[in-house]
Amino acid sequence: KVSIVIAGLNCSKTLAYTLLSCAQSDVEGVCNELIFVDDGSQDSSVAIFNATIKELQANGSTVNYRLYSLGKNMGVSYARNFAISRSSNEFIAIIDADDLMPTGRLKWQLSLLLANKSISVVSGSVISAYYSRLTYNYLVSDFIERKDLVTNPICNPGVMMRKSHFIEVGGYNTENLVMTEDLELWY
Repeated sequence: KVSIVIAGLNCSKTLAYTLLSCAQSDVEGVCNELIFVDDGSQDSSVAIFNATIKELQANGSTVNYRLYSLGKNMGVSYARNFAISRSSNEFIAIIDADDLMPTGRLKWQLSLLLANKSISVVSGSVISAYYSRLTYNYLVSDFIERKDLVTNPICNPGVMMRKSHFIEVGGYNTENLVMTEDLELWY
C-alpha cells in the first residue's frame, strides 16, 4: 500500500482540488493513508481539509486521512519529513497542496517500484492547480548525461519513493533551502 503525503502552507484556495484529485485518481485499493501536514497556515487550510475529508468519507472513501498541524511555519522539508516519519507504508507518494494527481499515477508508479526492487524513486508529471499547466519532466538518464542542467529532473510533487531508502539517505534537507529542497535528496 501507499501513503500520500501533502505538506501545505496557506493553501486554502487549492487544497480541496488536490484532495479531490487524489480521491478521483486510483487511491482505493492502492492507497490506504493520506497525511496532510499544515505548516503553520494563517488561512482556512485546516478547515478546508476537514470539510473535504468529511465529504470524501460520506461518499465511501476508506482511506485513513490524517491531519497534523505544526502550529508555526517550519518549512516544506521539515513538514514532509514529519509526515513521512508518521506514515505507515513502505511506499510514499508526494504531492503539493496546489497540484492535481493524474488518474492512474499511483498504480503505475507502484507497479514500477514493485517490479524493480533496485529502484528507489519514480516520478511523473503533475498538473499545477495554481498555474493551470502541466509541469515538465526530464528522463533521469538524460539528466545524468547532462549534469549542467539548472532545473531539477525529478518532479517532486509527482514522486513515489521507498520510505526505507528515504530514511537511509536522511530525508529532505531542512537547512536554509527555500526552493529546490528536494534536489539534494536525489544526489
